[in-house]
Amino acid sequence: MIEYNFIFIIVCLLIFFNTLVPNKLIEKVSFWFVYLLIVVLAGFRYEISSDYVIYEQIFNTIAMNDGFNFYFIEPGFIFLNKSLIFLGLNYEEFIFTIAILSIGIKFYFIEKLSNKKLISALLFFSFYLFLYDLGAIRRGLALGFITLSIFFYLKERKLETYIFVLIAASIHVSALIMIPVFLIAPIKFSLPKLMSVILVSFILQYIVTNLVHFTFLEQLNNPVAMKALGYFKSGDYFIQNSFVSIGLMIRILLAGWIIYYQNRLISHYPYIEKLIYLFVMSLIFLIIFDKLRIFSSVAIFFKITELLIIPYLFFTIKKSYRYIYFSFIITYSYLSFYKLVNNPYETDYLPYISIFNK
Repeated sequence: MIEYNFIFIIVCLLIFFNTLVPNKLIEKVSFWFVYLLIVVLAGFRYEISSDYVIYEQIFNTIAMNDGFNFYFIEPGFIFLNKSLIFLGLNYEEFIFTIAILSIGIKFYFIEKLSNKKLISALLFFSFYLFLYDLGAIRRGLALGFITLSIFFYLKERKLETYIFVLIAASIHVSALIMIPVFLIAPIKFSLPKLMSVILVSFILQYIVTNLVHFTFLEQLNNPVAMKALGYFKSGDYFIQNSFVSIGLMIRILLAGWIIYYQNRLISHYPYIEKLIYLFVMSLIFLIIFDKLRIFSSVAIFFKITELLIIPYLFFTIKKSYRYIYFSFIITYSYLSFYKLVNNPYETDYLPYISIFNK
């Protein structure tokens, strides 16, 4: 765990130093230094997370197979594997290349849009890195391309927005969920509207969890549908939560807070209404499918906007209370990071093993 703690502490120290000595150049250099640290951590890992071996098997199978003969792997990811194999890369070099690309795209997204880049980097490290760049690298890479589509969506450049959604979907098809969300005109949320949406989402959660059955999948005669039905029948993808998770409650409060102050924030950040819209969409998916992970996982494509939203809370807090704001973010980030690393269902993050000491 020392490797993970080291990076977490380094980022926190850089945030503290940048707060005492605010300087754009120092912040930028520090930010990309953090990127290098995280890429080294992710790129030089060995058999970290259960997905590592699975993707190694896929890589080796693709290396021996000229056809796109996979039911559950999208063609874009297969093409990427084939391209890197053609260049002579082995699996360890493939992992390092994916780390540079996937994490690099997300850091570009943060660098272009965040007002507190190091805080955004800390949030990425604590909430996203372990699940999507040390684990499910295919979804992590798709998430990277979705951040580019969000960037162009905020800039109102529709062609690039949908191009990057399609690139992401070619790597993980679940990214297609962004298309209908982008097609709908952004909703300007008020607190009453947010409360109504949350209430309806909880009602739908009850219906989906208790009343909807997925036996219709048997009629589709499709291997993907049958695999999904197997998950539902076994209960592997149902979470027996008796109430809302703490993380979801905090995000609902965060949405209410940022909506309350959105008119003040527009002067600092003209894209805030669109970010709120995307973030609330993530809450809708998280609530409705709270106990059905196979569907709730698509919320990640909207939820990543919190990397931008949380730092903008800085402008809503009085100067005398901002130290509390930093303390809360650092504490909550560490608790999230600690929980992910010590997840009893995903025990392969510890101990950290690199390719140099495998």
